[in-house]
Amino acid sequence: MKEEQAFWMLVQLMRRYRLRGMFMAKNPHLAMELFRMKWLIEHCTPNLHNHFAEEGVDVSMFVSEWLITLFSYTFPHEFTFKVWDAFFVKGFTFILQVQGSG
Repeated sequence: MKEEQAFWMLVQLMRRYRLRGMFMAKNPHLAMELFRMKWLIEHCTPNLHNHFAEEGVDVSMFVSEWLITLFSYTFPHEFTFKVWDAFFVKGFTFILQVQGSG
């Protein structure tokens, strides 16, 4: 891919797929998604929430990496490619579904 094509793809990711807020000062979108994930864990899986609290694990330790890299850093390429395919069709909502099902 040429540099200019890569640039315009990045622009589209930021605009169309709501990723800009992940990389802005103070990360407003990332902060909201981390809050949402913490709330879901606390209210939907209280045992997991309690276990995390006992072990001193903050959800942001792993969820922020998932979101910022769209799962490309942590997971195998085959999984990542499937997530990205669905992401490009369904949008950021799909990323939240993957995050919540992990």
